[in-house]
Amino acid sequence: MKNIVYFLHLNIARSKTLSEFYLNLLSKIIKPFPDTKIKQQILNSINSVNWQNLDLQPQNIIVGEKIQFKIIPHIQEFDCQSLLVKKVQYEVEVFDYLDKHIDKFDSVIEIGANVGIFTIYFYKSFLKHNKNIKIFAFEPSQKAYLRLLKNLEINKASGVQTYNSAIGNKVGFLDFFEPEGHLTNGSLNKEFADLFSEQVNQNKALVISASYLSELVNEDDKVLVKIDVEGSEFDVLSSLKDFILNQKPTLIIEVLHTYQQHLNELKFLQDNYNLYNLTSDGLIEHSQFEATSFRDYLLKPK
Repeated sequence: MKNIVYFLHLNIARSKTLSEFYLNLLSKIIKPFPDTKIKQQILNSINSVNWQNLDLQPQNIIVGEKIQFKIIPHIQEFDCQSLLVKKVQYEVEVFDYLDKHIDKFDSVIEIGANVGIFTIYFYKSFLKHNKNIKIFAFEPSQKAYLRLLKNLEINKASGVQTYNSAIGNKVGFLDFFEPEGHLTNGSLNKEFADLFSEQVNQNKALVISASYLSELVNEDDKVLVKIDVEGSEFDVLSSLKDFILNQKPTLIIEVLHTYQQHLNELKFLQDNYNLYNLTSDGLIEHSQFEATSFRDYLLKPK
């Protein structure tokens, strides 16, 4: 049966028109049913085939406990699951924390917004809690940025301020490396990008000085800074040192095994913050960064 489905998809994929009709119809038929392993098996079959560049219909999804919005799925990317599943299983532990605490923040700065899953979540959450929309999203990849804009557009999230740029010590341009077929893993770090594909595209990315962030928020704002920069955390956090020490934002960052030792060299973080690993069992405090099966850390000002 598995082989039959594979060859069905292989033949459908030859035609762009037929592919779009089939996948959009498949979504309408299967998505209303409960999210089960069968859906994942179908997604696995879809992603095992090389499709053409398809224009698929926006899909309603749920992230966190109850936040609903639309995103546009792309085959062989993480947002493809929205084609069939109702509740997206993506960084669940982070969303669990945010569901309980997002109402405490006045502003959100997202460094590494990618296609906007968290960006739109922040927007919808601010609306839910009747807050002014003070959300700032930075994304250096032009391809991801264009998808971010489209996802914001279909959700009418006009209050979000977006920047097609990275954050660094000074204004300029840096090499940006994008592994083919892994849009979420684009990085300023070539060694990191090389882990995901033999074909890595190299482009130039605009870099905005970290000092600019101080102009976006008020001094008394309670600020959340979420950083997802695929192996460039040390450089970004280093550039943010003055902003962090002056503004004292809450931070959410990704800690990978290869880079944990480097992050522990940032003594200003350990001196001024309590470190918590975001896990399925809640917050687990650590005295220093330690990569676990749960990649994300919450940093609370002392």
